[in-house]
Amino acid sequence: MGGFFLFIMMFFPLRTTLLAQSPTVYACVLSTKNYVVGAKNAPSGLFVSHDVGKTWQHIGWKNIRCFGFAMDPKAVGKIFYLASGNGVLRTLNAGKHWRILTDWHETEIQEVLVNPKTPRKMVIGTPYGVFRSEDGGRNWKPSNSGLTTIDNQFVSALVMDRSNPDHLLLGSESGLFESLDGGKTWTSRGFTGIPVLDLRQDAFDVSTFYAGTEDHGVYRSTDKGRSWIRSRGKIAGETVYVVAVDPNRKGVLYAGTFASSVYKSPDGGKHWKKVDKGLQKKTIHGLAVYPKDSEIVFAGTAGSGIYVSKDGGKHWNFSGLPGAEVWDIQIW
Repeated sequence: MGGFFLFIMMFFPLRTTLLAQSPTVYACVLSTKNYVVGAKNAPSGLFVSHDVGKTWQHIGWKNIRCFGFAMDPKAVGKIFYLASGNGVLRTLNAGKHWRILTDWHETEIQEVLVNPKTPRKMVIGTPYGVFRSEDGGRNWKPSNSGLTTIDNQFVSALVMDRSNPDHLLLGSESGLFESLDGGKTWTSRGFTGIPVLDLRQDAFDVSTFYAGTEDHGVYRSTDKGRSWIRSRGKIAGETVYVVAVDPNRKGVLYAGTFASSVYKSPDGGKHWKKVDKGLQKKTIHGLAVYPKDSEIVFAGTAGSGIYVSKDGGKHWNFSGLPGAEVWDIQIW
């Protein structure tokens, strides 16, 4: 009996450590169903799950429109940022306390990026263009050189090259733009007249990027965004809100669409197949693959909360946040 209790005491501390090391799932909620201004509503904003989507906990401001999320890579789990309707929000203590870093000039933030080498350098995308900060968000400067029209300046997607943080790609209402100087200046890279809704870098090849577009499906670039190839098949005519890259399986991608559910590609976007059995809502804004088990995939819907698949997208089950319009899902 004594040996048994010794085993239990040895096992549970080990299991607790393993659970503590499990990645955290972060979900940005834009709003909840039947939202009424001035009434008592279910919270929106940031939700976290520490148990692979079994339970969800709200942290931070209770009723904000949360569009995106960024982590300080040098303080994972402690310092992170929200792109919200109010502006850029920052926490220095894992969500216990928050501070707004922007003023009335920078609102309706769509994207927030943190330089992994120099976290004090930040870039945000808004409906009014790009703003940069080099002092941790204390001061912001507009940075729209090369974004010459209102449609160019409506930023719907931003991605930072992890191999070179000064290299950025920007998706707007009317095309794709590139910066080689940390967002100071921008050059058109095509997609003229096509809204670019999401941009992702490949997990294995830093030269490869993916773009989700309105009514034109997914595009792939193998030269850091200079030229692009459009995916063929049924997905070619879809509006793609989000592309997710499997961090463990080379070439495996997922795409979340408007009113057409989730697609999966086994070959870097060359071919796609719809995978949506069990999904009760077909408009998908958030997608993320669990880094410790690629069979686990999270999908954030527009109005029906979060779903999870445990077989690589073949089947989906409700995970939580009923009625939520989930705009972004990230796993750290």
